[in-house]
Formats: sequence, structure tokens, C-alpha cells
Amino acid sequence: MSKCIGKIGLHNLAKKNIFGLLSNMIVSTPLSQTDFSLIRNSKQIFSDCYMLSSLDALTKSEQGRRILSENIKRVSFYDTSKSSVFNDVFYKNTPSLDFSGFGGDSFQIRFSKVNGKEEKFLIFPNDKKYLYITQKQKSKIIGAIESAMSYLVDKYPNKKPFISRIFSPKKQNFEYNRASNFLEMFTGKKPYVLAETALNLNLKPYKKQAYALFEKMAASQKEGYSFIAGSGMKKMSDGRRWHCYSVLNVDSENKKITLINKRTNIPTVYSFDEAISKLKYFVGYFNEDLK
Repeated sequence: MSKCIGKIGLHNLAKKNIFGLLSNMIVSTPLSQTDFSLIRNSKQIFSDCYMLSSLDALTKSEQGRRILSENIKRVSFYDTSKSSVFNDVFYKNTPSLDFSGFGGDSFQIRFSKVNGKEEKFLIFPNDKKYLYITQKQKSKIIGAIESAMSYLVDKYPNKKPFISRIFSPKKQNFEYNRASNFLEMFTGKKPYVLAETALNLNLKPYKKQAYALFEKMAASQKEGYSFIAGSGMKKMSDGRRWHCYSVLNVDSENKKITLINKRTNIPTVYSFDEAISKLKYFVGYFNEDLK
């Protein structure tokens, strides 16, 4: 891969009208059950619990897995060495670019709706953002999504909350965001939101709505929902504040809810009342919301 590609990244390739040509060369493979397991087993390394919890939650529902398969694809490329169209159209205009290094773990990441339109990012093994991220994040799928989110925020800075831009300027730009932001851009559907941006310390002011949500999750069909729970100032059992968790299970009979912390992938069980006293918000979908 040439230095040129490494510098401009895929979103700039799109600006140079190359993306359409690349798309015709791509052989894409949808995610498999193994890939879903890789997402579930991945751990949060950066300060992007909103993203890791959202992706984990999407693996837990039928419609969530469909969207993951549509929006995350492993890609490879046709052999273009004998393609007269490629040589005449592509190399003629960009002779410095070399696609011989595009093998291996390449991914196409799609955000379904960003300011009313879809955005796609091709992430190659030697993409500069991907190389930096995967020095720490060992999951290649997660590293590709984090890289794509970084390119997206480069292009749309306002998709990161203003307060996060002000108070975490030294962090990677894909860190510190809201689950609702990520989910709406990724799925193209507005999620159900309970008190995510409200001025509440916990869910006690929303106890009635929280109980109704618990009951609906418990009553839904197996793998019928994808939800994220968020804490605030109240310390959770794992000692964390201002952290996102994916909802693993809701037991209406025993009034228990099980949450997954993506830092450890360890599930923790809370009573409904304890969850309401510690959590600040819920964000997510039922299967019917994503159809």
C-alpha cells in the first residue's frame, strides 16, 4: 500500500470519487455467527463504552444481528492486474496508488443515516487509524468500527457532544459519545431513550417508565431486544460511574436485571429497585423498532 493511501484514508478516497470504483471491485462477506461471538467476547479498551455496549446489545437480538450483517462486512478485492477498465480509469488518474497491500482483514463499515444519508468507510489493515487502535484493541472487527467512527467524527465533528469535545480534547475522537448518537447513525432508526440527557442522578424520577420497560423486555420473545443501560454519578457494583452496560437478561418473576460491563464481560445481577436507584438511563430497541 502506498504512502498516499495511508495519508488520505478512505473518507478522503470518497471525496476523490474513488469509492464508487472501489465498490465495484469489492467482494464482501457478511458477518457470521463466529463474528457475532467475536463482538460479544471483545473487551472495551478505549473510553467508548457507548459503542462496545451498543454493538454487544445488537448481537443479542434478531434484528440487531441483521443490521450488524448489513453494516459490517469483511471485504477482499478482485485481481485488477488484468482489468483494462481499472488500469485505464484508475491508474491513469492516480498512478501513485498501489492496491497490492489490500489483502488480509479489510472491512467495510456502514452508518445507515448521518444527516439524512448513509456513510461507508473502507478500513484496510494498514490504515493509520486502524494500526494505532489495534495496537491496543485486539479485536479486528471492533478496531475497524472504531476507526470508521473516528473518520465519521472527522467529517461530522458535531456528531460528538460538545461537552465531550471540550473536556476530553486529548482523547481519540471516537471516545466519549452517547449511545443514542451511535445507534441512530448506525441503524438509521431512532432508539427508545429514557432519561439519557435528562438532569437526573438516577431513575427514581422515572420509576414507572423503568418498570414498564423491564416488564416489556421480560415479556418479549427470546432475543427480542437490544438495550443499553447507563450509570451516572451513582457508583455501580463494579465501582464505575458514567459507564454503559448492555442488558443481558430481564427476569420479571424475580425482578432481576443482568448487565454486562464490556471492560470485563462479567455479568452483574441487580434487583429492579437497585437498578433504578443506581442507573441514570436506558437506550435501545425492540425487534419491531428495527424492521
